[in-house]
Amino acid sequence: DSLRNEWLQAARAGQPRTDQRDDSSTEMPMFTDLKIGHRLALSFGTLVAMLLAVSGMALWSMGNMRASTVEINTNWLPSVEVLAQMNTAKSDFRVFELRHILMTDDSGRADVEQRMSAKLAEFEKLRESYVKLISSDEEHKIYDAFAADWKAYLQVHDRALALSRKNENE
Repeated sequence: DSLRNEWLQAARAGQPRTDQRDDSSTEMPMFTDLKIGHRLALSFGTLVAMLLAVSGMALWSMGNMRASTVEINTNWLPSVEVLAQMNTAKSDFRVFELRHILMTDDSGRADVEQRMSAKLAEFEKLRESYVKLISSDEEHKIYDAFAADWKAYLQVHDRALALSRKNENE
């Protein structure tokens, strides 16, 4: 009861209650002077500004992704598709080489040689298509190294076919 009486007397005299903390020192004076409606509006405005900033960054990042996607679709993907077709034609060509070496009759070899020639022509056509798609110096260097290796391979191929035609398959 005595504490209650002290509070009542202090309230009548206009003095602050002694059991309450003074938190005004930890708040920004400018913010505490505002009405609650203004505080809410300021907080909401800050959140909207932050949302707009995040949205702007997301749009900028999506623009960069779009540019990368266009680069992949117009430059890299066509090259990869042609290279895959070249790889298949080369593999088929090599299978025909093996068949030629394993054949023992001349008519079978002639048929395999025709198929091999057709595959080689297909490969060379694809190779010409690929050369048009080369877009960087590094890619051109890799292609030049491949072209030199392919030329050497075809020389070995011609010698192997000559031996196979003579039935010297060992």
